Amino acid sequence: MRLDNRRFDVDAIKRDHTVELVAAGYGVELKPSGRGLVGRCPFHDDDQPSFYVYPQTRSWYCYGECRAGGDVIKFLQLKENVGFVQACELLDSQQPPSAPHPLPEKPAVKPRRNWERLGLDEQVLMNTAAAVYQYNLWHEPGALEYVRDRGIPDWLIPVFHQAGGDPCAAQLIFGAEFSASSGAD
Repeated sequence: MRLDNRRFDVDAIKRDHTVELVAAGYGVELKPSGRGLVGRCPFHDDDQPSFYVYPQTRSWYCYGECRAGGDVIKFLQLKENVGFVQACELLDSQQPPSAPHPLPEKPAVKPRRNWERLGLDEQVLMNTAAAVYQYNLWHEPGALEYVRDRGIPDWLIPVFHQAGGDPCAAQLIFGAEFSASSGAD
Protein backbone atom coordinates (compact mmCIF):
# COMPACT_ATOMS: atom_id res chain seq x y z
CA MET A 1 0.00 0.00 0.00
CA ARG A 2 1.71 3.23 -1.14
CA LEU A 3 0.95 6.72 -0.03
CA ASP A 4 2.72 9.78 -1.50
CA ASN A 5 6.47 9.25 -1.50
CA ARG A 6 6.45 6.83 1.41
CA ARG A 7 6.91 3.18 0.70
CA PHE A 8 4.14 2.05 3.06
CA ASP A 9 1.03 3.55 4.57
CA VAL A 10 2.04 2.75 8.14
CA ASP A 11 -1.20 4.09 9.61
CA ALA A 12 -3.24 1.78 7.37
CA ILE A 13 -1.03 -1.18 8.28
CA LYS A 14 -1.54 -0.50 12.00
CA ARG A 15 -5.27 -0.01 11.50
CA ASP A 16 -5.74 -3.16 9.39
CA HIS A 17 -3.43 -5.42 11.42
CA THR A 18 -4.29 -4.98 15.08
CA VAL A 19 -1.80 -6.06 17.72
CA GLU A 20 -4.29 -8.38 19.39
CA LEU A 21 -5.06 -10.31 16.20
CA VAL A 22 -1.46 -10.54 15.03
CA ALA A 23 -0.38 -11.69 18.51
CA ALA A 24 -3.21 -14.25 18.52
CA GLY A 25 -1.86 -15.50 15.18
CA TYR A 26 1.40 -16.28 16.99
CA GLY A 27 -0.45 -18.25 19.65
CA VAL A 28 -0.74 -15.55 22.31
CA GLU A 29 -3.99 -16.16 24.19
CA LEU A 30 -5.33 -12.79 25.33
CA LYS A 31 -8.02 -12.23 27.92
CA PRO A 32 -9.80 -8.98 28.85
CA SER A 33 -8.25 -7.07 31.74
CA GLY A 34 -9.39 -3.55 32.49
CA ARG A 35 -9.13 -1.42 29.37
CA GLY A 36 -6.86 -3.87 27.62
CA LEU A 37 -6.04 -7.49 27.06
CA VAL A 38 -3.47 -9.61 28.88
CA GLY A 39 -1.61 -12.80 28.05
CA ARG A 40 1.74 -14.52 28.39
CA CYS A 41 4.59 -12.73 26.67
CA PRO A 42 5.73 -14.49 23.47
CA PHE A 43 9.28 -13.12 23.82
CA HIS A 44 10.32 -14.89 27.05
CA ASP A 45 9.19 -17.62 29.43
CA ASP A 46 6.28 -16.21 31.37
CA ASP A 47 5.04 -17.76 34.62
CA GLN A 48 2.10 -15.41 34.73
CA PRO A 49 0.58 -13.04 32.17
CA SER A 50 2.68 -9.90 31.71
CA PHE A 51 1.97 -9.06 28.05
CA TYR A 52 -0.61 -6.26 27.83
CA VAL A 53 -2.32 -5.09 24.65
CA TYR A 54 -4.08 -1.73 24.57
CA PRO A 55 -6.53 -1.76 21.63
CA GLN A 56 -7.44 1.93 21.97
CA THR A 57 -3.84 3.01 21.37
CA ARG A 58 -2.94 0.04 19.15
CA SER A 59 0.03 -0.72 21.35
CA TRP A 60 1.44 -3.42 23.61
CA TYR A 61 3.90 -3.69 26.48
CA CYS A 62 5.47 -6.50 28.46
CA TYR A 63 5.62 -5.76 32.17
CA GLY A 64 7.66 -8.91 32.72
CA GLU A 65 11.25 -9.81 32.02
CA CYS A 66 11.76 -8.27 28.59
CA ARG A 67 10.06 -4.88 29.17
CA ALA A 68 9.54 -4.59 25.41
CA GLY A 69 6.68 -2.69 23.85
CA GLY A 70 5.47 -0.90 20.77
CA ASP A 71 2.96 -1.27 17.97
CA VAL A 72 2.09 -4.13 15.65
CA ILE A 73 5.13 -3.43 13.47
CA LYS A 74 7.50 -3.60 16.44
CA PHE A 75 5.80 -6.84 17.54
CA LEU A 76 6.48 -8.41 14.17
CA GLN A 77 10.06 -7.06 14.10
CA LEU A 78 10.81 -8.82 17.39
CA LYS A 79 8.88 -11.99 16.60
CA GLU A 80 10.38 -12.49 13.14
CA ASN A 81 13.76 -10.86 13.90
CA VAL A 82 13.45 -8.49 10.93
CA GLY A 83 13.82 -4.75 10.38
CA PHE A 84 11.10 -2.14 10.08
CA VAL A 85 10.80 -2.32 6.28
CA GLN A 86 10.66 -6.12 6.26
CA ALA A 87 7.99 -6.11 8.98
CA CYS A 88 5.92 -3.62 6.97
CA GLU A 89 6.34 -5.77 3.86
CA LEU A 90 5.20 -8.88 5.75
CA LEU A 91 2.13 -7.16 7.13
CA ASP A 92 1.32 -5.39 3.86
CA SER A 93 1.49 -8.64 1.91
CA GLN A 94 -0.93 -10.43 4.27
CA GLN A 95 -4.67 -10.15 4.41
CA PRO A 96 -5.71 -8.48 7.65
CA PRO A 97 -6.59 -11.19 10.18
CA SER A 98 -10.16 -11.50 11.26
CA ALA A 99 -11.18 -11.81 14.88
CA PRO A 100 -11.91 -15.42 15.86
CA HIS A 101 -14.51 -14.04 18.23
CA PRO A 102 -15.64 -10.47 18.76
CA LEU A 103 -13.55 -8.46 21.19
CA PRO A 104 -15.35 -7.32 24.33
CA GLU A 105 -17.09 -4.01 23.92
CA LYS A 106 -17.10 -1.28 26.51
CA PRO A 107 -20.17 -1.45 28.70
CA ALA A 108 -22.69 1.24 27.90
CA VAL A 109 -22.56 4.14 30.32
CA LYS A 110 -25.87 4.75 31.99
CA PRO A 111 -27.01 8.37 31.82
CA ARG A 112 -27.05 10.26 35.08
CA ARG A 113 -30.45 10.57 36.65
CA ASN A 114 -31.73 13.98 37.61
CA TRP A 115 -32.56 14.57 41.25
CA GLU A 116 -36.18 15.20 40.37
CA ARG A 117 -36.47 11.78 38.78
CA LEU A 118 -35.23 9.97 41.88
CA GLY A 119 -37.83 8.41 44.10
CA LEU A 120 -38.31 9.65 47.66
CA ASP A 121 -36.43 6.64 49.09
CA GLU A 122 -33.51 7.30 46.73
CA GLN A 123 -33.42 10.99 47.68
CA VAL A 124 -33.38 10.11 51.37
CA LEU A 125 -30.56 7.62 50.75
CA MET A 126 -28.54 10.23 48.81
CA ASN A 127 -29.07 12.87 51.51
CA THR A 128 -28.05 10.40 54.22
CA ALA A 129 -24.90 9.42 52.32
CA ALA A 130 -24.02 13.08 51.75
CA ALA A 131 -24.51 13.81 55.47
CA VAL A 132 -22.22 10.91 56.43
CA TYR A 133 -19.52 12.10 54.02
CA GLN A 134 -19.89 15.71 55.22
CA TYR A 135 -19.61 14.65 58.88
CA ASN A 136 -16.54 12.50 58.17
CA LEU A 137 -14.94 15.27 56.15
CA TRP A 138 -15.04 17.70 59.09
CA HIS A 139 -14.18 15.10 61.74
CA GLU A 140 -11.44 13.08 60.01
CA PRO A 141 -8.18 15.08 59.84
CA GLY A 142 -6.88 13.11 56.86
CA ALA A 143 -9.99 13.79 54.79
CA LEU A 144 -9.99 17.51 55.47
CA GLU A 145 -6.25 17.71 54.78
CA TYR A 146 -6.79 15.99 51.42
CA VAL A 147 -9.44 18.53 50.40
CA ARG A 148 -7.25 21.43 51.53
CA ASP A 149 -4.28 19.99 49.60
CA ARG A 150 -6.44 20.08 46.49
CA GLY A 151 -6.66 23.86 46.94
CA ILE A 152 -10.27 24.02 48.13
CA PRO A 153 -10.66 26.59 50.93
CA ASP A 154 -12.69 25.71 54.02
CA TRP A 155 -15.44 28.23 53.22
CA LEU A 156 -16.07 26.49 49.88
CA ILE A 157 -16.52 22.97 51.26
CA PRO A 158 -20.15 23.53 52.37
CA VAL A 159 -20.91 24.97 48.92
CA PHE A 160 -19.66 21.76 47.35
CA HIS A 161 -21.82 19.81 49.78
CA GLN A 162 -24.89 21.82 48.79
CA ALA A 163 -24.03 21.33 45.12
CA GLY A 164 -23.68 17.59 45.59
CA GLY A 165 -19.88 17.73 45.41
CA ASP A 166 -19.99 18.77 41.77
CA PRO A 167 -17.10 21.12 40.82
CA CYS A 168 -19.15 22.29 37.83
CA ALA A 169 -21.77 23.65 40.21
CA ALA A 170 -19.10 25.71 41.96
CA GLN A 171 -18.05 27.08 38.59
CA LEU A 172 -21.65 28.12 37.96
CA ILE A 173 -21.82 29.80 41.36
CA PHE A 174 -18.40 31.50 41.31
CA GLY A 175 -17.76 31.86 37.60
CA ALA A 176 -15.47 30.15 35.10
CA GLU A 177 -12.33 31.58 36.73
CA PHE A 178 -13.00 29.43 39.84
CA SER A 179 -11.28 26.32 38.51
CA ALA A 180 -8.35 28.20 37.05
CA SER A 181 -7.71 30.22 40.21
CA SER A 182 -8.34 27.60 42.87
CA GLY A 183 -6.79 24.50 41.32
CA ALA A 184 -9.90 22.52 42.26
CA ASP A 185 -10.92 21.48 38.79
